[in-house]
Amino acid sequence: MRTGYLLGPLAAAAMTLAAPAPAVHADDGDKAYCLALTHRAVRTNAQAGKWLDRGTRHDGVTVTCDDKRIEFRRFMALAPNRMGDDWEDRQERAWNASQCSDARSRQAIERGWTIRAVYTTAAGENVSFDAECD
Repeated sequence: MRTGYLLGPLAAAAMTLAAPAPAVHADDGDKAYCLALTHRAVRTNAQAGKWLDRGTRHDGVTVTCDDKRIEFRRFMALAPNRMGDDWEDRQERAWNASQCSDARSRQAIERGWTIRAVYTTAAGENVSFDAECD
């Protein structure tokens, strides 16, 4: 499943504004970075409800500046028992791979941001993954 494409454009605009600044202005840089992410999230949320593939729907993005967190919400049309015993492991590996292979996402993680995917299954179960790069 391709999930990284939503963060790519989201982070692209932010990275331009988040160029390294003197330590004295670090807080201002974080504010500008978060503002850019927030603006992009508003545009991305206009796509909420769009099916990413046959079984996964994009349900929105939330940016929380105080926690330095970007949260992508997804709905999975299949019940967990229909996805196989290792579906959570597969989803987590795919999430990590998509975020860590994208230079902009990886840079956000290195800046201390958490990039989280929250999946809600057809059975109503919520499962979340925070991207971790080696």
